[in-house]
Amino acid sequence: MKNFTPSSDDIRFAIIDDLLSAKPKGKLGKCPAGPPVVEKKHRWCDRYNKYREQYTDMVADRGDRETFAGWGYTLEQLHNLGFDSSRDAVEFHSDRLRRTKDKRSSWKALQRRENRLDERVWNPLRAARKKGLLPGIFEVSVRWDTYGYIPAKCKAEAEQLAHALLVVPLALDTSRLNINWVNFATPEKLGPLQAGISDMSTFDRQIRKLKERAAKEIAALEERREKVGLALAMTMGLLDIEEDEG
Repeated sequence: MKNFTPSSDDIRFAIIDDLLSAKPKGKLGKCPAGPPVVEKKHRWCDRYNKYREQYTDMVADRGDRETFAGWGYTLEQLHNLGFDSSRDAVEFHSDRLRRTKDKRSSWKALQRRENRLDERVWNPLRAARKKGLLPGIFEVSVRWDTYGYIPAKCKAEAEQLAHALLVVPLALDTSRLNINWVNFATPEKLGPLQAGISDMSTFDRQIRKLKERAAKEIAALEERREKVGLALAMTMGLLDIEEDEG
């Protein structure tokens, strides 16, 4: 697959700025469901653990469409913003406002924006990535042991590649196999991940430590064996002594 390239900074700023507004218009949105229909709705808020009046995208809230409808934007559009989290998006947005319009934001304002983006964008994105619907780098692991990272268009493609490149050749236990999205597919992100599991010196250090510990345990067992043998030889004669005395 091609390396991931985020949208231009102008588009990223425009979309984030729109999503941070009380009533996003989705002018740049490409969702087949159309632009958002924003209304205030009395609904449960997990963040405050109570019912609140919240601006809601009624198109997405109906839940009667197979197509993702998130404030007029598609999952791919939101994914292509290229931010790892809502905090990264808010920092990008506030930094640009400071540089271009000399507008500065308080910590509380930044926190409110992060919460809004989490609810509107990043929670659905996390769910989509967890389901493997979006492209990226996928980790292939058996329980807690990682065997590789595979760039793929979706989890299904990653599973096919993992089966051909890792599972069959390495005879991995498929009952404990896990394949999960971990990051965007860029060389800058893939390189350190691969290096983390391909550093042979790490295995050499672990093997050396295991051998040293095993040697100490073997020496301790041999010493104990000698002592137990001597003790056995010394105590076996006690029965003969008792019979003579009798």
